[in-house]
Amino acid sequence: MIPVERIEGFNNKEVRIDGNDAPGEFILTGLPLGHEFQTLVIDERSGSVASLLTKPFRLDEGSPVADMKFQFEEGREHVIRLVDETGNPAAGAKAGGWFYPTNKFSRSGGLHTDDNGKIVLRHISQTIPGRMDLHVRHAGGFVGRIVSLDWSDLPETVTLSRGVSTSGRLVDLETGRGLAKASFHLNPQPSDKASSKQAIFASTDEDGNFSFDSLEPINYQLSLYGGVPLRVPFKKNSRGILEADYSDIKDGTFPEWFVRGGEAEPVIIKVKLVPQSRLKLAPVSSEEN
Repeated sequence: MIPVERIEGFNNKEVRIDGNDAPGEFILTGLPLGHEFQTLVIDERSGSVASLLTKPFRLDEGSPVADMKFQFEEGREHVIRLVDETGNPAAGAKAGGWFYPTNKFSRSGGLHTDDNGKIVLRHISQTIPGRMDLHVRHAGGFVGRIVSLDWSDLPETVTLSRGVSTSGRLVDLETGRGLAKASFHLNPQPSDKASSKQAIFASTDEDGNFSFDSLEPINYQLSLYGGVPLRVPFKKNSRGILEADYSDIKDGTFPEWFVRGGEAEPVIIKVKLVPQSRLKLAPVSSEEN
């Protein structure tokens, strides 16, 4: 491996890297002596998938300092294009990744997807085997999916399916007002009907409205922290605080909180706020006045 002077991105800042820089030092406290350790080193250069494990080293009272020498190889670059079912660029698609170098550990990594669905993987090792899971999110009108890839046989393209749209509104059961900026997530119901099992995270706007354009034409169970469906009762816990009681709920699904992909009419989901809920009501509209 040859030291190379270059400019890389660290935390959105440009930093000049000198390949001949002196090795860095760091201190770890609280490690038990008399044991062997390995250090996981992650390359944080922009778009890099490189990681490595140092050779095992031992720390004891006689030698509490370990001298570890390593250097990332420059590796190779590979471009993956996300495309639709007609082969055109999947504009608006977004993806992340989980990397498994040598299959001994894993790390997550953000991947930049440009406006034409292009992903550039950098610093792929020529010598260390590994694989990655490409996590395509539900975004840009495309259904999410997870694709397992081997570094030795990376594809040129990954094909995505177009999603369907739906919209709706979360409203307070008591007042009928929307729930503003409420965070929630959707899970396919039942999951075996979905090609993608990933949860979909979203939030409402100032009036409690939400919309999606990347769903499958199936039902999704909505889950919301701070609110429950009408048939969930409240019960005092051991501290005398009212909380949602699911003990008598035999079926864990709530069809009244289903969101279906492809529905033409917006769905209205009525929410019973739990005590001490932090959910906020939308402003009163002129129509409600």
